[in-house]
Amino acid sequence: MLNRSAKLQIKKNPSRPNVFFVTSQGKSDSKPITTVLAAGSTEEMTKWVRALEECIASSGGTIDRQRTRAALQATARMQMPKQAANLEALKELNEGELCHLKIKKVKELADYMHIDYSNLREPSKDKEKMRTLEEDVDRYKKELAARIVSMKQMNTITVKHDTHGSTVLAE
Repeated sequence: MLNRSAKLQIKKNPSRPNVFFVTSQGKSDSKPITTVLAAGSTEEMTKWVRALEECIASSGGTIDRQRTRAALQATARMQMPKQAANLEALKELNEGELCHLKIKKVKELADYMHIDYSNLREPSKDKEKMRTLEEDVDRYKKELAARIVSMKQMNTITVKHDTHGSTVLAE
């Protein structure tokens, strides 16, 4: 039960990174009851935590947003090395292989590589035109994949000096 006594807790735990707790005590409860909740991802946990904070606040309870935000950030940092390793591996894929990934994953990679894709036209969400939708999704992924590959190629060009001290570009 969420009431004014409810407390939201997020504990840093590498083996259970998206787990959080709500503890509250109703009038008829002899002691506080703790409910353990688990989200599928850090983003999902953030949404749940914010919703629970609003529920607790609307019931007259107090919430410590700064403490909650710090705990969420700590949880996200715990997962970062694993996610970064996965994204580093995805950077090695060629354009065709990138096109076979889901849009969400390609966007994550583009964000990780700091590639701006805001000027790309998002795929249509009109389910009635399924064939057009699939073509639209393929086009979007292909354009985004091309930008990733281009950025990857730009990052592999290094500056070298030849034997005469002249600067040359080499891959």
